[in-house]
Amino acid sequence: MPCFNAGKLRALAIGIAALATLGLTACNPIQTREDFQNEVMNKSPQEVEKHLGKPDAIDDSDPAKVAWIYENKTIDVDNKNKRDAKTRVIFNRQEPSGSQTVTEVRFGS
Repeated sequence: MPCFNAGKLRALAIGIAALATLGLTACNPIQTREDFQNEVMNKSPQEVEKHLGKPDAIDDSDPAKVAWIYENKTIDVDNKNKRDAKTRVIFNRQEPSGSQTVTEVRFGS
């Protein structure tokens, strides 16, 4: 029966934790503001959810302009790659069909 010492077990646990963290990061990548905006502009809610997943929050206080809020999804490359705490994806209702598409993205807090 193989014998493991505490050092080897600790190293194994750290390795497994590192791999798990990398796996989660790959599922939820951080994007530049430009890449994020290019990905969502003029898209429907269904298309945005398919690419980014469900938002962290929704602000529907104005039915004509619904904002989906994503947290820690974007970085500002012009500001030393500072991570944006929140990114708002603004959907406007298009008349006469009444369908919603992204018309604006707001970065920051």
